[in-house]
Amino acid sequence: MASNLKTLSDFGSAEIPNGIDMKIGIVVAQWNKEITDALLKGAHDTLVKHNVKEENIVTVSVPGTFELTLGAQSLLL
Repeated sequence: MASNLKTLSDFGSAEIPNGIDMKIGIVVAQWNKEITDALLKGAHDTLVKHNVKEENIVTVSVPGTFELTLGAQSLLL
């Protein structure tokens, strides 16, 4: 997990849990799409690299930053 003292890139692959049984939700804003799409791709690729199944990665797009919390809430329902 990333923190202000250690970034995710400081972890070796052996330290990151196997995601085979995980279901992950990602909420991404459409505002500033060039940046948010690149962040989404990086997150998705990293999850797949650590064995999270494609069908267990749920992505919700929202118009902007104010809607991120509502997008996250929709994943819980």
